[in-house]
Amino acid sequence: MRRSGGDLSEFPFERIQRTKGMYEPRLTTEGFIEGAMAMMNAMLKYLPQREWTVLVSERPGESFVVSDHPVVLEWSDPRGKRFAPGHAHIDTELTIPLSARVALVGCYTPFVLDSRYVPAYVSGVNSRTIDRARVFVVACEDRFILQSNGEIITSARFIAELEADAQRSRQR
Repeated sequence: MRRSGGDLSEFPFERIQRTKGMYEPRLTTEGFIEGAMAMMNAMLKYLPQREWTVLVSERPGESFVVSDHPVVLEWSDPRGKRFAPGHAHIDTELTIPLSARVALVGCYTPFVLDSRYVPAYVSGVNSRTIDRARVFVVACEDRFILQSNGEIITSARFIAELEADAQRSRQR
């Protein structure tokens, strides 16, 4: 307010605090779509600048999962990063599972695909997809792989860890 020339003394904290609960912000469908389109237009120009790699996994138990938020933008190496990645940041990867067997990885730096590391790639994409899910995760197989603390784990272990966490939470 001060930058725009407003007088802050006209809006004391106590006065603003009294309005708490008096207003209910509403977001209409049209407002949401308008905001989403503005964000989409801002990031679209960066998509063709990435180098895209198609990941294919045909091994049983190494399929991709999908979720309600399957497109994930993440730091290539998140260690030491204090802020969220943006589409213009060079050291980022955009992962998109397209099907149970195919995913896309978009990077600004070349992604060297090595068939020996397909399980690491699949588990990495799955971990990101699961981490960003809010409502659901879907897999085409009973088994899939993901990562936990830098280690590739199975879906059975992941589910067991989730159940143990839920049990601990109930005991508190």
